[in-house]
Amino acid sequence: FLYFIGRRIMGVLGVLQTRTVELVVASCVGYWVLALFAVVLRRYSKTFQRVAGYGRALDLHRPSESPLPKVFEPSVSKAAAFHAFYALGSVICAVAFCGSAMMQDRNAQLGPAVWMMFLHFQRRLWESLALQTMTGFTSPFAAMAGLSFYVYTPVSVLAASNMAGTKAATGWRWTGATYCFAAGQVGQMWAHIALECWKQRNGGLHRPLPHNELPFAISKVLHYRCEVLTYCGIALAVPGAEWLLLIPLFSWANLAVTAREAREWELRAVKESKTA
Repeated sequence: FLYFIGRRIMGVLGVLQTRTVELVVASCVGYWVLALFAVVLRRYSKTFQRVAGYGRALDLHRPSESPLPKVFEPSVSKAAAFHAFYALGSVICAVAFCGSAMMQDRNAQLGPAVWMMFLHFQRRLWESLALQTMTGFTSPFAAMAGLSFYVYTPVSVLAASNMAGTKAATGWRWTGATYCFAAGQVGQMWAHIALECWKQRNGGLHRPLPHNELPFAISKVLHYRCEVLTYCGIALAVPGAEWLLLIPLFSWANLAVTAREAREWELRAVKESKTA
């Protein structure tokens, strides 16, 4: 009798867990759709560009030309924001690893996509702390939006991996995932090292990047393209979860707008340095 009751309880818990995962997946899909809409607003709305963009330190004594409160103007250190992004993503992955290790169910074991994501977050955290010298500021709104990305990205991959269970990506899918992830990681680190060397030689990004030096001869935004490639690899590593491609799609759209804004900011910096 106790065995029968136990089986019934476990069955109900299994159904509840499945329903919970399905709700999490639906929430994640909704988030990525809204995030893509926010990128469109950032591209075409001047007000939203001011809220979500980058800039210099906030001057509390300067009268604002915008009807928005000054709390939405650039006032958060970019370096601190990026440290928080990668640390948060790493912590979520670490908690998932601990939870998986405590469970005996094979379906609870995490797939390679979660490990890829954890390695990516750890590498970027190390780069932001030890390699990159970030300047400038971002708005509190943009910082919170960035934090939400590093919450929903691991949650999306964890939910998709849970639904996949013990299934693993094979054939062309696994080959593509490993090549995309490896190329993205190596290429992005190469680009970041080259950018830091250029900054040190020229005292910042006050001069245009050279067209005849690698990796800038390939692309001036190679680090952005490699970021998208990395998330493509992570998405492909989870079988039957094509909706995860919303992550690299959002990354591509967001980084395309970011590259445009960064370029405009660099051009303004070059012009100001010439007139100074």
